[in-house]
Amino acid sequence: MSRQNKTLLLFCFFCFTSLISLRSFQKVEMENIEINNNFISKEDILHNSSLQLPKRLILIQTNALEQEIKDNLSLKYISINKQLFPFGLKIYVKTRRPVAYAETTKDNELVKGYIDSEGIFIPEEFVNLNQNKNDYFNLKIYGWRISSSKQIAEILKINDSTEINIHEIHISKNGFIKLKEEDLNTVLIGFDKDKITTQLDYLIEIKRQLKKEEFYLDIEVLDLTDPINPEIKVFKP
Repeated sequence: MSRQNKTLLLFCFFCFTSLISLRSFQKVEMENIEINNNFISKEDILHNSSLQLPKRLILIQTNALEQEIKDNLSLKYISINKQLFPFGLKIYVKTRRPVAYAETTKDNELVKGYIDSEGIFIPEEFVNLNQNKNDYFNLKIYGWRISSSKQIAEILKINDSTEINIHEIHISKNGFIKLKEEDLNTVLIGFDKDKITTQLDYLIEIKRQLKKEEFYLDIEVLDLTDPINPEIKVFKP
């Protein structure tokens, strides 16, 4: 390569890196944000994050921003990418699919919404029911709390794949869980998160046995708080 060509190449490289540096210090405006999801708006992103525009592209911390927006909007997934060409932020989001109605409290106020299959709460303003108009929510959850999400997810699994038919999940302020089952009426689960798998296995087996004997029609309460020693209370004639 001739000296003249090398000089030209170095000059082009310098101009390119200078352009990149200049654009990275350019301020991002609202119109520089692109979102792949029509249901989540730019306003939703700004109102539910600490991002304030205009802001220089190089100063935007995408990792922290992703976690913040994911939590506040109850998203399944979010990816925020900085772009120089075209300039701005490109945001990809995946919303959660609601499978049950739910209520919780925040700052002593009732908040209505839904949960997904992982037991994660989604405020109703962030659920696009038009996309799920064929879904129906026979299951209702009252008193949702984040600490009970894994238990709720386990309950949802057996509700979808066995003869168990739970219509309501009630969670008290201190975390005590009780269920309303179609045939067994009230089922007490209790506080212990580590017992939930065993409790649900027993619930399935107990209903199978009781239904076989047609005894379930008389049950008022099934207490599984101690799954090794379940207790059954029947209606008094």
